[in-house]
Amino acid sequence: MRLPLPSEIAGAQDEDGLVVAHPSDARVAQSREALMGVVSVIEAAVPRGQQLKKLVVVLSHADHQGFLNTRLHDFNLYPVVESGVGDPFEAGLPVRFVSVVNQPVAVQTESVITALSTLVARQVKMVSVRSGEAEVTDIDRIAAETDEIAHNQVVDVLRHGWRAAAETVARQAVTAGFALRVRYEQAAVAEREDVARRMPALRRAYNDLPIARDAVDRFVSAIAPRGQIVAGPEVPEAVRAFAQQELGLGSLRQYLAEVLRDALVTGNGYLAFGRTAPVAVYALRPDTAVDLGDDTAAPEAGSPAVQALHLRGLEQPGSRYGLGVLELALYRLQQSDIFSESASFAKQVLETPSLWEKHDWATRTLGACIL
Repeated sequence: MRLPLPSEIAGAQDEDGLVVAHPSDARVAQSREALMGVVSVIEAAVPRGQQLKKLVVVLSHADHQGFLNTRLHDFNLYPVVESGVGDPFEAGLPVRFVSVVNQPVAVQTESVITALSTLVARQVKMVSVRSGEAEVTDIDRIAAETDEIAHNQVVDVLRHGWRAAAETVARQAVTAGFALRVRYEQAAVAEREDVARRMPALRRAYNDLPIARDAVDRFVSAIAPRGQIVAGPEVPEAVRAFAQQELGLGSLRQYLAEVLRDALVTGNGYLAFGRTAPVAVYALRPDTAVDLGDDTAAPEAGSPAVQALHLRGLEQPGSRYGLGVLELALYRLQQSDIFSESASFAKQVLETPSLWEKHDWATRTLGACIL
């Protein structure tokens, strides 16, 4: 059983200890300073001059805007490659943890340290698996047990303060042969081009994972407007009447639903407003749209600006571009791809008489993938 974090047990004593849907600039600044403090302590605890394998971690922040479970503390941002979801532990790539800025600052700090402890423990376990010392058939169970033990060990040390816990994690990594190198980047995917490169994988998660698609569609259906449009005295009646007509006919609601779906899936949705009288709306492609600030956007780089409402799934402090809520489903998409590839190879083995010695493995693998 996973032990709760000390900060969770203490509970919220004031506004700074609450989980908030829209964190203030002060909360964001405090959160940034807290994680940079963790980085500094770990950096100081890693000895120089030793032959250690580098384990590089990048910490960032995101604001879930109330879209996600309030008990979510942080998540791993999986790398995306042309073929789909990449290996989060691929050599040369940093492991990226995104801390949820909506959480109390103390919870963010403690949760990130436990996540680092879990990462180190998994790396140690993977070394034993590759060397043949540990059994690979129950890797899911082994990983879960490893995570729980690593989490609980750090929770015990956290009772003496987060600095002691951070130093302990750094020393544990060194003992296992790893130099834990941690840095902080406020936005995990700050640039538009990098955000756009993730969109095909996120769309695949929406299309291929029924549970993800159902969650997004239910939310969009509940939020997209259905009622009466009321306008203030400064808005011409012709505009209000046209908007009400468009809503009644379904076109405005259709565009809003499309933009909201884009925001949840890809992280960014753009509802553009044309200049034709009395009003015209349309959606921009999130893959190419450029946020120009001041409620304007360009349909693509270099094109003229238009008035646009930019909706984001997960806000990234320090960036104009959001992350998709389905970033949290990419691990499931990767699992699905692995199962599909394993099943395909198992079928190939069963159809090849010369590979009879692997038929038992193929039968078991195919049965597990089907289940």
